[in-house]
Amino acid sequence: MSAGSLTPGLEETLAVFERRGEPRGTAEVADALGLGRRSAYDRLERLVDHDVLDTKKVGSSARVWWRPTAETDARLERLVRRVPGMVYRCRNEPGWPMSFVSEAAAAVTGYDPAAIESGRVSWGEDVIHPDDRESVRAEVHGQLAASEEFTVEYRIVTADGETRWVRERGCAVEGDGDTLEGIVTDVTGQVESERDRARANEQFRSLVDATREYAIFMLDPEGCVRTWNEGGERIKGYDREAIVGEHFSTFYTDEDRRARVPERNLATAARAGSVEDEGWRIRADGSRFWANVTITAIRDDDGHLEGFAKVTRDMTDRRRYEQRLREERDVSRQVLETAPASIAVVDRAGEVVRANDRFREYVGVADVVGDLAVDDLPVYDPAGEPVPPDERPHRTVFETGEPVTDWQCQFDVSGDRRWVSLNAAPVTGANGTVERVVVTAQDITQIKRQQRELERRRDELEAELTAVFERVDDAFLTLDDQWRFTHLNEQAEQLLDRSAGELLGQSVWDAFPEATGTQFQREYERALETQESVSFEARYGPLETWLEVRAYPSESGLSVYFRDVSERIERERQLQQRVRQQEVVTDLGRRALGDGDLDTLFAQAARRVAATLDTDYCKVLDLDPEAERLLLRQGVGWNEGIVGSATVSAAADDSQAAYTLRTDDPVVVEDLTSEERFSGPDLLTDHDVHSGVSTVIGPPEDPWGILGTHDTEVRSFSTHDVNFVQSVANILASAIERHDHERELVRQRELLAALNNLNRVVREITDAVIDQSTRAEIEQTVCDLLADSESYLFAWVGDVNPTNQRVQVRAEAGVDGYLDDTTVSVAPDDEHSQGPTGRAFRTGEVQTVRNVFEDPEYEPWRDRAHSYGFQSSVAVPVVSGDTLYGVLNVYAGRPEAFDGQELDVIAQLGEVVGHAIAATERKQALTSDELVELEFYVSDVFEALGIEADTGGTVTLDHTVSVGNGEHLVYGTATPEAVDTVAAFTDHLPHWETVTVRDDEGTRGFEARLSEQPVLSAIASVGGAVEEVVIEDGDCRMTVHVPPSVDVRRIIDTVEDSYPTVQLLRRQQITRDEGPFERVERVLTADLTDRQRAALEAAYRAGFFEWPRDASGSSGIRYSDDWFIPRTRRAFPYSPSSRE
Repeated sequence: MSAGSLTPGLEETLAVFERRGEPRGTAEVADALGLGRRSAYDRLERLVDHDVLDTKKVGSSARVWWRPTAETDARLERLVRRVPGMVYRCRNEPGWPMSFVSEAAAAVTGYDPAAIESGRVSWGEDVIHPDDRESVRAEVHGQLAASEEFTVEYRIVTADGETRWVRERGCAVEGDGDTLEGIVTDVTGQVESERDRARANEQFRSLVDATREYAIFMLDPEGCVRTWNEGGERIKGYDREAIVGEHFSTFYTDEDRRARVPERNLATAARAGSVEDEGWRIRADGSRFWANVTITAIRDDDGHLEGFAKVTRDMTDRRRYEQRLREERDVSRQVLETAPASIAVVDRAGEVVRANDRFREYVGVADVVGDLAVDDLPVYDPAGEPVPPDERPHRTVFETGEPVTDWQCQFDVSGDRRWVSLNAAPVTGANGTVERVVVTAQDITQIKRQQRELERRRDELEAELTAVFERVDDAFLTLDDQWRFTHLNEQAEQLLDRSAGELLGQSVWDAFPEATGTQFQREYERALETQESVSFEARYGPLETWLEVRAYPSESGLSVYFRDVSERIERERQLQQRVRQQEVVTDLGRRALGDGDLDTLFAQAARRVAATLDTDYCKVLDLDPEAERLLLRQGVGWNEGIVGSATVSAAADDSQAAYTLRTDDPVVVEDLTSEERFSGPDLLTDHDVHSGVSTVIGPPEDPWGILGTHDTEVRSFSTHDVNFVQSVANILASAIERHDHERELVRQRELLAALNNLNRVVREITDAVIDQSTRAEIEQTVCDLLADSESYLFAWVGDVNPTNQRVQVRAEAGVDGYLDDTTVSVAPDDEHSQGPTGRAFRTGEVQTVRNVFEDPEYEPWRDRAHSYGFQSSVAVPVVSGDTLYGVLNVYAGRPEAFDGQELDVIAQLGEVVGHAIAATERKQALTSDELVELEFYVSDVFEALGIEADTGGTVTLDHTVSVGNGEHLVYGTATPEAVDTVAAFTDHLPHWETVTVRDDEGTRGFEARLSEQPVLSAIASVGGAVEEVVIEDGDCRMTVHVPPSVDVRRIIDTVEDSYPTVQLLRRQQITRDEGPFERVERVLTADLTDRQRAALEAAYRAGFFEWPRDASGSSGIRYSDDWFIPRTRRAFPYSPSSRE
């Protein structure tokens, strides 16, 4: 700021400093002005702020002031201009108002320095970027609090709105913390460069991590792995967690480690900077690969070793390639010697470095290698003139690097001049330069003679045909040098569909503007420019015609011959298309044989079909016959997200897919909008499909799905196109069949192993349950053996809680608390009863789930299948006779485990376990002193049973014997008047098969055989017995004893179902009333089998033990005497003879 803008008081104070450069103290100025020291000091400070005085501190508290000289100002001004940035002075307060900025402010900010000094442009509010203002203020104040200087980087907004980065270096003016001075420099380029370097470093790290062809990683100075990339995982097989921290000698063979090759490599790299090595390396799985390894030492700026960079490339394939090259070299040597042509290899000097026997014989030299230069051989051109060495084929190849073929010359062989065809081909070195040339010579003397004869005949033929060609002309026209038509023949008028009268005198580009800029114009102009004829083929769009054109230039214009070759072009296009189609079919066939993943093959087929036929879409549909729909399994071109989820109907009339399934041949659609056979499903109409081809994958009688390709344009498809689609479908069908066959083989092997294992388990179960004394032990044993087998994961047995109709676990193995957090019910209206366990309880039949992830009824328990890892299960009712004890559930980790023979075998376990439980309960019933006694009463039982009989007399049923297979023997008595009634039972009661009445006097005894009698079966199955049945005067009273441990309610329900009018008179707990002999008999017979016990009882009731014996005892249970008598004696050693 100039002194002219000062206030009068400041001008008065400035006048004290008349002599520039002379310093004055504060007291001296105050005395000169007649002011106090404080007032004088304030004025002096303001003059300093106006840049007209300078000041500095002297001593501890004094200060001197002086007016800068002009020279000082000039030097300062020059210095400020040369500073690389904006020099400033400002107040250290909000907005940082500037009292001075250098001219460089305009370059840095775009603002006029005067605008900044005047305050019209605020440095803090207008220049500093809004997002940086608070952080800059905090940073400056923070640094000033620690020292008098500060440095900060931040963004500014220039006058034209551009954002730039600046670095500000400043300080507080000495002794005055309210004033700041400093320099602001533009560092935008530096910041961006640093960011670019950071991005480059990050990209490099990403590139290293993503590189799969090379293993690139860092080692510490000791050789331990510090970093790892994806290429290392692919080549060496180690993941990052497994290898980082391990010594890199892990990758070397045992031989190399013993030879300390890893340590030598590190030492060499540390000493020489890097080392390169090739050799065998070991992958994580123990396999070997041939590696090229480079190890480079990494040092810091001071030269200290920080570690090593190691780059490994798998060179196994290259090594095989080199071996193959050596083999090919040997083969080429054999080919060279057996080839029917003369062959020589020539170096740049023209020396023969290699030749076969034919070449040696041809030139008449026994050993040409090193002794013969081909330049010395006499060679003559077709006219018989000698050919200089520089013009010969091998020299041309050395000069151009391009091969020379069929270079014909003449050569003297044994005094006879022969015609020879030479071919010369380059052999390049690693740098691409031609190092040698292979020359082959073929004697064509005979061919030349034949050629001359043919030429003579050709000339004669041409002469004969000239007249014919004159009458068969192409279309012809002429143009002058201004491109105007001057002549057209009739063929040209027809082909161009324009008359000569329309075109003569008109420019060809005006008459046919569509040809402007096309190949026609470029070729015609080239012909006129070079004065050389041109020949080409091109399609002229307006005529939709391919033309073969020959144009001959002259000084006055152009003569053009042309003809329609559209049919030939189309034939060639179709042939090329057929070749491409055949290549695709061949490639897909090869992939189908080698690729085990069907979806990968389907996706590849869809892409290749669409690309080959140039269609917008292609799809592979997977048929679900039961759901009558097709899943879009794989495809190309379809909207994102629908492949794998979209379906089309396999039965709807509007579906092209459904129509295809009903048709033996491929279905071709040229325009879907006019199609009458179907209207197209939403999948096609939503994608604006108009045309396409679809065909069945697999045999028409048993299709797997559909292959279809579609386009949004109306178009036709050739027979070859349709056959191509069908061929691809056939390949997919073959791949599917092979895949299914392989899966079936695997399944059969698994099934055979499972059957062998299951048969062993069933035998073990059958043997084991015999030794168990309680139902709980039997059930736990079965579960343990099944869970321990290789075929199954776990097993459990459950029964029904009658209070809530839910299944509860009785025994389990291979799993803990399987039903703790889930519900299985047997109530028909409960959704949790639809699984295999609920169905097995309701139906009494074996229930299977072939695949838990596909069976819709298994949905409530599908999450459990995921967590427990099973894929199939079986629920086997545990039964004995009509008694359902529970359900055995078995789970397998493979789908479809319980089919066929495996299901037949495991289903037998239900009866094996059921019979074992029944036998145990019967044994418990026989050995127990406590019983439950049930007494029933039926009034007028004959009427209830529908029997018309005399109700007089008394009938008693004293004892029943269960003889197996649902049959029972009943022994009783009848008074004489009731005998006929007993005999009538077999005619009226379905379960009574036979009745045998003994010829006794008075009360008559009888034996009856009953089959499938529900009450007797139910009582016998739990080890109970009918103690007594008395029918007197038509009324029936029945007493039943059952063990207290059984479900008595089930017995009562069975009796009530059989006799609807029955009444339960009494239910009570009783103790057996028996003497010592009866107790001994009961204990002894408890260890007998059911058949042994039945035999004894039947024998006893039939009188086998009476003397004299009047019955064999075998008739009642249908055993022969030879079998029955010895077994009865072993089971019960008392006999009438022993009592004598």
